[in-house]
Order: sequence, then structure tokens, then C-alpha cells
Amino acid sequence: MSVKAAADTSYDNLKSALAKGKFPANVADTAVKICHRLKEPVRVAVLGLPGSGKSTLVNLLLNQIVVPEGVKLPTAQFLKGETAQAICTLPDGTSRVVSGADAHEIASLEPMFVEMYLPLPALGRISVLEVVAPADAKDQQRAMHWAAKRSDMAILCTHEFTSIEQALWGSLPDQIKDHAFMLVTCADQLAQAGRLDQMLEELRFGSGHEFNKIMPIATTDAIAARRADGSVDKPLMQKSGGLTLISTILRHVDQGLRATVDQADLLLHKFRDAEPNADLARMIEMPASPRPISKPIPKTAEVEAAEAQEALDAAASPVVEVVSSKPVVNEEDSRPAASRSEILSADAFVLRGKSRLEAPAPAPEPEPAAAEVPANDAPKAIEEAPQRVGRPVAPVAAPQPDAAKKPRTGFMPKAKTSKTILRAKPETCEAYEAAITYLTEQGRALTARMEDLSSDDLVEASSDNIMWLSDHLEAVPVSDDPILEKGRTRALDASELVQLMQFENNEDAGLEALTLMVQLKRDMEAAVAFTKHHTHVKAA
Repeated sequence: MSVKAAADTSYDNLKSALAKGKFPANVADTAVKICHRLKEPVRVAVLGLPGSGKSTLVNLLLNQIVVPEGVKLPTAQFLKGETAQAICTLPDGTSRVVSGADAHEIASLEPMFVEMYLPLPALGRISVLEVVAPADAKDQQRAMHWAAKRSDMAILCTHEFTSIEQALWGSLPDQIKDHAFMLVTCADQLAQAGRLDQMLEELRFGSGHEFNKIMPIATTDAIAARRADGSVDKPLMQKSGGLTLISTILRHVDQGLRATVDQADLLLHKFRDAEPNADLARMIEMPASPRPISKPIPKTAEVEAAEAQEALDAAASPVVEVVSSKPVVNEEDSRPAASRSEILSADAFVLRGKSRLEAPAPAPEPEPAAAEVPANDAPKAIEEAPQRVGRPVAPVAAPQPDAAKKPRTGFMPKAKTSKTILRAKPETCEAYEAAITYLTEQGRALTARMEDLSSDDLVEASSDNIMWLSDHLEAVPVSDDPILEKGRTRALDASELVQLMQFENNEDAGLEALTLMVQLKRDMEAAVAFTKHHTHVKAA
């Protein structure tokens, strides 16, 4: 069952149990909170010093330019709404509604805080809180603590993660750090200067334990990868780091939803035999839109809200200038950080990384006389089976000058070859066959309902099935099977790509996602058939 389907089922079961009064009063409050988490988007906070690229990142996450370049807005929360509008909290405490949520009109009001409701698909899964505060350390610390209490996930935008930023981040509670990501937003500039790989290595070594993941991104390039017709230039999106960012966030969102589903199921299991009690019956009502933040963040240090001051007092340590303890890495010792280097299309998988490049077999070279080409000299990057690993050649006697043999016209002698046939292990075949059965059933169900499903429905269903496949293959207890490893890589990259499709405004995205799922199934069928055929031939 997909994550979303499991969440819907758990929500219905919890709601029914609450209505019947099966939970004690002290447990019912927890059940209601779980119900809300099962339905509400995950709250993402975008943090960072002024000029770190927060607004550009928001535009990327929402797949729309909601904050144009040059427009300065205060702290703003972006929420799902049927129509575009903004509720602006002004310095005198009053509110002003701006229909259409035009950023220039909002900025002209000079508000302290903005709640912006937009009819964007991305806001169905996440709500975004962009935290804006002066560069002063105290203002930044107060703003970060204020946002941490109102967020489920945090993204810290930075250029270099200076000592001031390290001290600010170090003062935050561990609860938000457990669901936090660092984003190096000037990756294109650092790469041009030849500093990106070394900086990433230093950051991951010195601060990797403070974040779930540290990722580089060229945000402007990622935004440019989205075409005017709603489609996405996937190679550019991957190269910019946008694909990794979006897929990482969505995967983390799904992991959080899985954890909430587990909590709901545990609660239901514990009280499954409880007798209904009308006095304990409770009905819950889900809000029409995600819950907005109740109080605006102070605009300046002089205007101190009670909650912000409370967060400051509760900080583990004051903000101080610290000396970075990051190790010095020599240029020759630096290594590029490991990253996925495959892009998937609906028709084929094109491997781009230097270490996993799929290319045509090299042209035959002249055979050396009285020598043998060693097997380990064959290209190791080519992974497709059958794989050519060497061309042993029998020794050839030197020709006699008076008896030179003339080659026949149009005749080319075949070089003797030895082939290594890569076959999947029995455990891999078993896992593949189970996955083939599952995907076949899901594909038939989707095909039967094709006329009733929108493109978004197809993308979502295909995403759930491909993510199921990725998790299914990762759970196989085999680590030394290249066929399984290739399947895992392709399934994981397919899940990243189909998650990106969920952010596209492309009418063909549903069909592309479904075709991608079918292609994964066919690859597994081919691997199983190839293994069984050669096993049978060898036995015969």
C-alpha cells in the first residue's frame, strides 16, 4: 500500500474510533493531533542570513515566481488556497487582504508578516515559511527559534556556513536539527572558482552531523530548467542540484508520513478491543487550509514578542563569534562528493556519470602477436550483460616471407573472445518476480481506471508504486549482486524523477510516469528471463 493510501486509511480508522469513543480522554487529544498530521502538509521553514538565496529557493520549491527578484518581503508563510490572496499584518497590528497576492503590492504596504494563500500543487504536500530577519546575531537567533517551534522541517540557506552561522545553528533545539538540511546556494559560482568540492568536503566533515544532508544547488539554473509549457529540462534540473533537493525533501516528507501512520496504527491496535463510550466520543474537523501562524515575527530587535523572547531565553548557548574548527583540506586530497549520476527517461535509462557511463563497445584493436589481452584491462564501466571482459588471443607464428598469405577480399577474421555472463542471484530473482507481480497488478488497476484519473492522479499513483519498488529492493538481504545493485539504482533514480514530475504543470506527466513504471518492470522481467535462460543452458 502506498504511503498516501496508508495515511488515508489510518485517518479514517482514527476518525471512526474517535467518533465511537474508544479512546480515553487523555489519549483522544493525541489521536486528534495524529489525525491532523495525517492530512496537513508538512511545514518547511527556510532559514538563512540576508542574501543567502531564501526567496529564490521558495520560488523553486513552489514552482512559481511568488517573490520576484528585487522585491523585499518580510517573513512570509505560503499556504494552499483556492484563490490567490495575501493577509498582511501591518506594523500597527491591523490586517490588510491583498487579492491576487501580488508581491509588489504587498511590499508597498511594508507589512510585518504575510500569510500568502496560493492554488499551487506543491502546497498540497508542504507549506513554506520564509524567515526574514536583520543580519544582527540576536535578531537571527530570535527568528530561528521562533520558526523552529512552528516547523516540521528546516532548510538552512548559506554560502559558506561562517562561524556566526555555526553558532546560530548550534543554539537551535535538536528536534529541528533532526529534520534539517543545509543548502549551499551558490554552487555554480563555487564550481567556476574550483572551490565547490573542497567546500562540500569540509562542510560534510565538520558539520555533517548537524544536518540530515548537505546539498549544493544552483537555484537560478534549477528555476530555468522549468520550461514555459510546464515541462522540465531534466538534465539541467539534475545538474543544478534541483532534482536532488526536491526528491530529498519529498522523500523526507513521505518518511515523516510513514512514521505518523505507524503511530496511528499503534494507537488503534492498543485500543482495538475497547468498548465504545458515547461520553468519550469526539468528532474532529480538519481545517479548510493548512493552519497559519498565529503571530507575526518581530520586524526589528526593538519589537520583542513574548514568544520570541521566550525562545531566546531558552536557547542553549548565546550567539558568539567562534573560530571554525573545520579541517584544512589540501587541494590534491579533495574529492568530489558522491552523488547519483543517472537520469531516467520513459524510454531508456541514460547513465551520465564517468564511473557508470554506458557507451558503445570500443572498436576492435589490432591483435597483438604472441600475446594475450588481460581480462582486467577491459572497460569496467560497462555494466550491461553480456559483458566483454577481455580478448585472449592464441599465439600466432611469424609469417614466412616467401609464403605470405593474401587475405580474401571482404573477409575479416573474427577475434576470439571470452564473455562473462552476469546473472542475478536467486534472492534477486525472487525479489524481482515479487515486484513484477505487484507492478503488474498495479498497472492493470490504473489502466482500468484510466478514463477516471487525471494526469496528477497517474503521477501520484506511479510515484507511490516506484517508491514501493525502491524500498522493496533495498530490503533484499544481498549486497554483492551487480544486477540487484543496478535495479536499486534505477528504482531510486526513477523515484526521484517521478517526484519531480509531481511539480510539473505538464499534461503528459501522468503518461510519462506510468511509462517509467512499466519500463522498470520490463527491465526486471528481462533480467529474470536472461538469468533463467543461461542457468538452464548451463545445466543442460
